[in-house]
Amino acid sequence: LQYSPIPVPPFPPPPPPPPFNPEVSPVVESTPIPVLLPGGAPCTAVAGQEQNIANGFCQNTIAAAGQEPDALICSAVVTCGGDGVLSISPTIIVPVDGDEPTPESEALAEEVTALLEDPDAVNEILANTIPGSSEG
Repeated sequence: LQYSPIPVPPFPPPPPPPPFNPEVSPVVESTPIPVLLPGGAPCTAVAGQEQNIANGFCQNTIAAAGQEPDALICSAVVTCGGDGVLSISPTIIVPVDGDEPTPESEALAEEVTALLEDPDAVNEILANTIPGSSEG
């Protein structure tokens, strides 16, 4: 079966991160999220769009958390497995520019952790990134 490439809307690269102290900034690392592409297409249907998908997933995750684009530093690794499954592994840093984490930054990190563990929220983020996709 031939699958036509799945178009992913263009997402701009993330804004430059604000100054932050990596030693005290909370980090949220999610387990890889498997993605079901529309029509059961294999991940080769989005080959070459990995960086754009990463940008979109991050942008939509930050929006879903109700934050401004530069309030969180997000990166995501998008991989296409041999089994045809697309997987997204996001890492989100709550930037703290100081010597110790603030209660706000810790609360925000907890909020982001909860968001990425909520299947409905993740499905919405995925659908906004790759129309028609959902968590696998």
